[in-house]
Amino acid sequence: MKGYPPFLCVEYLYFCTKYLSHITFKTQISFKEYLKLMYLLTYRKGWTIYVSIIGIVMFIGGILTLMHVSDFESDPTFALMFGSFVIFVLPISIYFSAKKNFTSNKRLQGEIEYEFTDDKMMVRGNSFSSELGLNETFKIEELKQWFLIYQSKQTANFISKANLSEQELIELRDI
Repeated sequence: MKGYPPFLCVEYLYFCTKYLSHITFKTQISFKEYLKLMYLLTYRKGWTIYVSIIGIVMFIGGILTLMHVSDFESDPTFALMFGSFVIFVLPISIYFSAKKNFTSNKRLQGEIEYEFTDDKMMVRGNSFSSELGLNETFKIEELKQWFLIYQSKQTANFISKANLSEQELIELRDI
């Protein structure tokens, strides 16, 4: 780039390599990974944490009332019912919901190939193929073990970091 300072030329080359990159990789998630992700996505929400803490406190208070250690409530029925729901029923329902979603959705079970270019993401599996403009994504989120690429507030592509190389991780972060 004749007539421009050297640092602009270097920045221009960096811009070209960063934004005109092309990355392709394949991934497959197991039910165990999917289940952990569903628990993580459920229990990281503020309301879920709040309700869980209240449920645990109510359950402990109900047990202590039954043992006549504390007079938390005169009738601990509601506290025990609500606490039991939060401690036992909610996690079990998440498990069965995740199991049903995973086993009924062949797209989740199979190998998925992701291809990213400078402006779009292509996703291919055994029975499907889709293309999404990166500027059309709702949001891209990086978690400790996952990349979540949201197409809308409720729909996301899950990319496990477990099978990605360090170079693929770096390139995905640059998208």
